[in-house]
Amino acid sequence: PSAAAVKLVAMEKKITVPSYFDVEGKTRKDYDITNFPTTLVIDAHGIIRYMNVGSHPKAEEIFEAQIRSLLGGGAAAKTASL
Repeated sequence: PSAAAVKLVAMEKKITVPSYFDVEGKTRKDYDITNFPTTLVIDAHGIIRYMNVGSHPKAEEIFEAQIRSLLGGGAAAKTASL
């Protein structure tokens, strides 16, 4: 997919979190990402804390739980297969 296609889907789905499109494939290679979509939750120190592979109807709830756990508001699984 192109960056424009990803942006369009994000707008259609009303996704408001920051999104990054890896045009050159560097992140995909660095982190051995083979499935799409893959969502990384990165902490304030730049460390990947959660890697979510695939899509899921409750993805927003899963991401929220993961982010809350990083903010000290609850636990979440370290990986999720969506």
